[in-house]
Amino acid sequence: MKKALLLLLSLIFAINISLAKVTTNPDAVVALLQRVANINSNHLTTILDTEAGDKETFTISSANNKPVVKASTLSALTAGINWYLNHYAHVNISWSNLTTDLSTTTLPLPTSTESHTANVDHRYYLNYCTFSYSMSTWTWDRWEKEIDWMALHGINMPLQIIGLDVVWRDMLTKYYGYTTDEANEFIAGPCFQAWFGMNNLEGWGGPNPQWWYDRQETLAKNILKRERELGIEPVLPGFSGMVPHNFTEKTGVKTESQGDWQGFQRPYIIDPTSSDFNVVARNYYECLHNLMGRSRFYSMDPFHEGGRISSGKYAEGYTAIYNAMNSYCGTNSLWVIQQWYWASHQATSLSAVPAGRLLVLDLYSDGDPYFDKYNGYAPQTALYCTITNFGGRSGFMGRLDKQMREFFAYKKKYPTINGIGATPEAIEQVPVLYDNLYELPWMSQAPADAKEWLRDYTAARYGQENADAQSAWEKLRTSALNCTSTLQGPQEAVYCSRPSLTVNSVSTWGGTDIFYNPQDVVSAAYSLLKANISSPNYDYDLIEVTRQALSDYAKSLLAGIKEASADTTSTDFKSRRDKFLNLILDIDRLLGTNENFRLGHWTQMARDIANEAQGTTTADCDWLDLNNARTLISTWGDYSGSEYGGLRDYSYRAWQGMLSDFYYPRWQYWFAHNMQAPAGGWFFHDWEWAHNLVIDYTKAEKTVQSQPRFYSPQPQGNTVELAQAIMPTYILPLTSANNQTTYYYRSLHHSLPANMSITAYRGETFQMPVGIQNAEGFELQGDFNNDGNFNGDNEAAQGLSISIPDYAPDSLKMRLLHSDGTQIDFNINVYDKITSPRTISVYSADPKEGTVSITGTSSTSITNMDPITVVAEPTTGYRFVRWTDEFQSLISPQNPFIYSSARDINLWAYFEWHPWQTPEQDLKDMSTIKDYAQYVNKIKVKMENDEATEIYSTTTCPSELCIQTQPIVCSPGQRITISWNGNEGLSYCYLTAYLDSNADGTFDRTIGKHGNNSSQSSAVPNGNLSFNAPYVECNTMVRFRFDSAWRLPEGPNYSTTRFVYDIPLIIETATAIKNQASTSTNTQSTRIYNLQGQLVADPTKPGLYIKNHQVYRVSKNQ
Repeated sequence: MKKALLLLLSLIFAINISLAKVTTNPDAVVALLQRVANINSNHLTTILDTEAGDKETFTISSANNKPVVKASTLSALTAGINWYLNHYAHVNISWSNLTTDLSTTTLPLPTSTESHTANVDHRYYLNYCTFSYSMSTWTWDRWEKEIDWMALHGINMPLQIIGLDVVWRDMLTKYYGYTTDEANEFIAGPCFQAWFGMNNLEGWGGPNPQWWYDRQETLAKNILKRERELGIEPVLPGFSGMVPHNFTEKTGVKTESQGDWQGFQRPYIIDPTSSDFNVVARNYYECLHNLMGRSRFYSMDPFHEGGRISSGKYAEGYTAIYNAMNSYCGTNSLWVIQQWYWASHQATSLSAVPAGRLLVLDLYSDGDPYFDKYNGYAPQTALYCTITNFGGRSGFMGRLDKQMREFFAYKKKYPTINGIGATPEAIEQVPVLYDNLYELPWMSQAPADAKEWLRDYTAARYGQENADAQSAWEKLRTSALNCTSTLQGPQEAVYCSRPSLTVNSVSTWGGTDIFYNPQDVVSAAYSLLKANISSPNYDYDLIEVTRQALSDYAKSLLAGIKEASADTTSTDFKSRRDKFLNLILDIDRLLGTNENFRLGHWTQMARDIANEAQGTTTADCDWLDLNNARTLISTWGDYSGSEYGGLRDYSYRAWQGMLSDFYYPRWQYWFAHNMQAPAGGWFFHDWEWAHNLVIDYTKAEKTVQSQPRFYSPQPQGNTVELAQAIMPTYILPLTSANNQTTYYYRSLHHSLPANMSITAYRGETFQMPVGIQNAEGFELQGDFNNDGNFNGDNEAAQGLSISIPDYAPDSLKMRLLHSDGTQIDFNINVYDKITSPRTISVYSADPKEGTVSITGTSSTSITNMDPITVVAEPTTGYRFVRWTDEFQSLISPQNPFIYSSARDINLWAYFEWHPWQTPEQDLKDMSTIKDYAQYVNKIKVKMENDEATEIYSTTTCPSELCIQTQPIVCSPGQRITISWNGNEGLSYCYLTAYLDSNADGTFDRTIGKHGNNSSQSSAVPNGNLSFNAPYVECNTMVRFRFDSAWRLPEGPNYSTTRFVYDIPLIIETATAIKNQASTSTNTQSTRIYNLQGQLVADPTKPGLYIKNHQVYRVSKNQ
């Protein structure tokens, strides 16, 4: 009986232990749901089962008419909740939408059980820099929301350095005789704690008042308590040997300098072989644990960004740091270290620390991974990490597909990878990258279809399926979210730079190059605008994407200003300058509609920190706002750090208030002063703005008179309405008959692509297919008489429509103008209204040179009422020239050609000998080409005893890279000089010129070289070269090939990323002919055309002409 009773009690005890490991609706999780979504266990059941498996797992199911999320850890449980919210309820908790109200929403019930198991143990978050560039102005209210966001994203080991300043103050004053004032000379201010924590600088942004330390202590305890409640283990700032530079002087402890950092005094490091190292470490950890408690993870980054010691005791240093952690933090503690472009001495950490005790953050895995270089960081553990933003700089970019693929690829390649993390320098931008990254640890493999993942994500983000929104995001996925370079992004907005005609970067380490086709981002912005969804996430995304589209436009607009700057009185220059300035103000207005994009949101949060504490004054608010929050995003440092250290504008922000009050005045001053900077440079303007001082451009010193500038965080205006008004003001959509839309930057000159199909009918009114309602300021022109200009009768009309006369040619040249300087040249296909069948027949002028056909039939003749497509196929060595009628009148230079007239016609195809291979065009660098004006404005040719003749000219950057100029006609062996002018452009280029000396299609002679591919500073803005023409009569070719200075020469025919100019060379004995047009009796059979295919009634001017498909020259003596 006694034995049975004991057995029963044991069983009950075992059951109780088992039950104790299963908790339904844990308090911390219920509280999170209440804070985030205003729901509780009546809406959703959560279950924590700590014996659910060896690996972290969550399952999603339903029971009792409620969704159920069950998991093996608190972190997995909150990650499972977020998975349910996104994939079932279509609710996306994001920085633009950190809380929502689902209390009246019927949550969808899963119809089956879905399970996910973590594929890595460590899910890391944050970078030291994030605590300054984003979090330095946060109050507890904002921190509380971020911790909930971390929990929902399954983050289980975030960096936590709030309170580090308290730890150092306590240690220095308690153990080493520093006064509070002396400690403050070492400890950085609120917005510069990150670089203090990484051993980069001392004291900048301080001194910190007592109330600040009190506040930091309370905030640190609140953060740590909440993180631990939610199963999050913080990564605490460990001891790396760092001490004040005067530590030896104060204490006698032997230290060593690490050099300086960007003009700042850098902390010293204790001699790692000294017994004092261990004593100082012990005192540090005592103060750390008194405030923050213990953790399993400690972050230390000695010798960060160039830190060096002359003794060379690096391995000893790493060993000493590890031993101190092991002694005072526990034998199960792990050292978390950042791999950020390690010097060779930093890599000694891998062997100096016992295997498995180092967690290496491969900090920039998405942009520049180092797993291969360090063999997966064996024998230590590594984490795949992403830096999605540098400096908090504004811009929309990412590597979405890349992070999906490469996380799994590297994890498969290196078993040492057991973690994933986001390590951005700043957050609250492009949230899709984080939402995707923190789903990857719960997947068994990379998403099979990135497009499908993004489609589902869009539905979650906006709470609904929307085709326009999904189309927008797909365009973004393949453009701005598809960066494949090591760009430390985002790509920078030129209007945030210090003014210049050429802006290669805004910050020292950034760049303005656009790595995608800007058309895609414009298209995405218009598609997103069309979606018009009522959602905080939608408004946020619309602003981000629209701002990026307009920033890309600003880059091209600035290039246009440079192009027109030779004459600052010209209409083009003035209109583009004014457009640029207005653009800055309009983007400012758009950003002002959302609190997240307002400078006042940043500065008011900083000021609110002081308002949280007792006994603070306006001076305390100003210290946080001016000396810290505004300084960080403008000069960063004082003159030395800003100008010599290169830190100014590193953290620029394209925010409302910054644009109108900081960037706009710089550009306005610059344009008003003949595009010259103030005599003392820009630093003093920037400093005076940040510190609420009167701005005096005439002085190269800081002013002292105050000029208060305060910025409101309150949004103004409607995001969608403003975007709808602003976008077409700067970017014009034009839609063709086949529903293809192309976007055109206003105030610039453009040509429509050849495949842009636009149609019109004779005798009807043509309406320009642009997405704009207001036609004021527009003029539409048509070259109806086909004479090459638009000054004939009725060839221009105000507005966006014009009447097409009956005599208009089939291929009609059109031009759209606007008073703001916009010019779009394009062709339209003009059709007759066909009311009865007509017959079209096609012929080849010489079947040996090419064949002809009619699409849809094997016959060369057809009778019907439909538009007919005719095709000419040149034989090898020839190319198509033009279609004519039976009287040799030019019908069209297009091939294939759609004939849509109502009259019968015989179409003749003419070909010419052209054996020269045209290089394949790679247009990926077009934005760079425009920025550096890497194109030729004029090409001239000069023969002996003759004047120079212009054979090519342009005022704008062409849209195609391969260009054929007008021909040169000369005698055999004649000396020819070809000159070019690039209007001070063509930098970072070199030129190679080739000649086909025997007209066989092979460029067998190199006739000149200019510039040097081995010199990245190579520039060939103008020059000339001379050569002798071949000594035989023939039609041949000269090729001017410009290549990037970064590219090795590969010959005349290889694919090109820069311009190639082909110059036809016609060599004949007689260079002058009689004017055959004046003696002709049959005007139909003796028509003469200029080289543009336009009919010439009386070719008496010197030049080149075509008659019967042969080129003739009329000399100046004729």
